[in-house]
Amino acid sequence: MTPALADLVASHGVDLHRLPQTAPKEQTGPIEPALHHTQWLNMSQTTDAEQTCRVIEQEIGKPDWMVVDHYALDRQWEVPVSGICSKLLVIDDLADRTHVCDGLLDQNYYRHMEQRYCGLVPENCITLLGPDFALLRDEFSALRSRVTPRRGPVHRLLVFLGGADTQNATGTALEALVRVPSQLIPEKVDVVIGAKHPEAAALTRLCDKHSWQLHVQTNEIATLMAAADAAYGAGGTATWERCALGLPALVAVLADNQRQLAEDGHAAGFLQAPTFDPFDINAVQEQFTGFLEETARREEISRQAFRLTNGRGAAEVLGWLENPGKVPS
Repeated sequence: MTPALADLVASHGVDLHRLPQTAPKEQTGPIEPALHHTQWLNMSQTTDAEQTCRVIEQEIGKPDWMVVDHYALDRQWEVPVSGICSKLLVIDDLADRTHVCDGLLDQNYYRHMEQRYCGLVPENCITLLGPDFALLRDEFSALRSRVTPRRGPVHRLLVFLGGADTQNATGTALEALVRVPSQLIPEKVDVVIGAKHPEAAALTRLCDKHSWQLHVQTNEIATLMAAADAAYGAGGTATWERCALGLPALVAVLADNQRQLAEDGHAAGFLQAPTFDPFDINAVQEQFTGFLEETARREEISRQAFRLTNGRGAAEVLGWLENPGKVPS
């Protein structure tokens, strides 16, 4: 966790306990089987579990629930940690390793998602699967009552490709949008980037040149989504934010763990994610042109997205944590 992120967590009144960073050369003991994302942990699961248990026992006390969300952790970490908490909830979306937990949350949509974790979790584990359990902020469900599925031409477009966007897919998108036939370019374009975007200055100049609005590290993403007629974005949590507000989106795959969601979402009809290179200006321009031209297709995507989730997933999950005996439907 970066110092900036740690400060952000602390600023919200959350007690933050940081674990010591043990270098790999300091580790001892048997070599653990590697997971696909093992390198993300920077230490063995055993070492991390020991440190976690020590902090909880010495500084926190036994929690009712412990929630873990990390691609480099599986049952090797969960077994010892389960001993110092009453219940354990795992957040996952890869379905590529085994877990020992009381509950598993995967808020993403996949074809045959009910079968994805068969054999990977205990038989008595409660699985919370699908966008009905998407962990969205309250403003998305609040704004939902003020929007309807979109109809007609795109007058306002939202371009948001994630808070980091280290490869500057945003820049490619804007350069491609300039090349779209002029009659299709929306009157208003909102562009959202994070505070640390590597090309913020260049994007500012480009937006100023075309009278587009650049929003840096905004807290108003829900409002921008509600106001937009269409969006160009990436996968991840933003998918469910858009769906909760019925915003039809052309989706670019920017990470491997977004690919399956994009393919299945495209097949189900609640987003448009054809195969294209999001860093090829000509390819993006072609996708923009088709997406902005196809009014009926966008309208159907919007209707499907709006039906997929009501934006109250966080409340559903919290309700279950408070009353785990009542299994969510």
